[in-house]
Amino acid sequence: MNGKAGKQYAERAARCRPWLIGVLSASVIAGCGWSAPDVRYRTLSFFFDGVPVPETMPAAGDTQQEAGSARTTRVRIVAPTFSHQPYKEGNCETCHSSAGTGAQMAPSAKVLCSKCHTDFNKGARYWHGPAAAWACLQCHSPHESHNEALLVKPVGTLCAACHDTESKAFLASNDAHTDKENCTRCHDPHGSSDRMLLKP
Repeated sequence: MNGKAGKQYAERAARCRPWLIGVLSASVIAGCGWSAPDVRYRTLSFFFDGVPVPETMPAAGDTQQEAGSARTTRVRIVAPTFSHQPYKEGNCETCHSSAGTGAQMAPSAKVLCSKCHTDFNKGARYWHGPAAAWACLQCHSPHESHNEALLVKPVGTLCAACHDTESKAFLASNDAHTDKENCTRCHDPHGSSDRMLLKP
């Protein structure tokens, strides 16, 4: 683009920016305030993490008619069973610099998580990779989860995301490895005095 065309483009973009921001804001507001609870939930959860499922969502066994279809589907909504204590109590400022801002958190998980989890890996000589890197969110959800310890997936599925639990070497290394759903029965997921992170 030459100088004149580039300047015209920049001026048009500057004029459109408020309009675009207005449209996006209106869609979020419309999705939040004046719509059915399920639409509001879908809209908010698209933009923000940790939006609680509204109590007015269909319960297990309820039926729902699909738009433009004669087909009826069963919808099962299961509320998360485990909640992070600050989130459960509505104390967002424990982790966030101000409630509702989402991204404004402590500079690192080491700074943030160690404020409350003070005894984390004390005495561990060997650390699990994510724990050593303080990549807490690689395994744990910061708000709610269907899994114990706020894990983002069930234990076996989560471990298998990094560890090849199907390899012959893995299965042959120990008879306990046939139980691929309960790794933490023997292994500490954070750290241990044992090189294989076995529990004492």
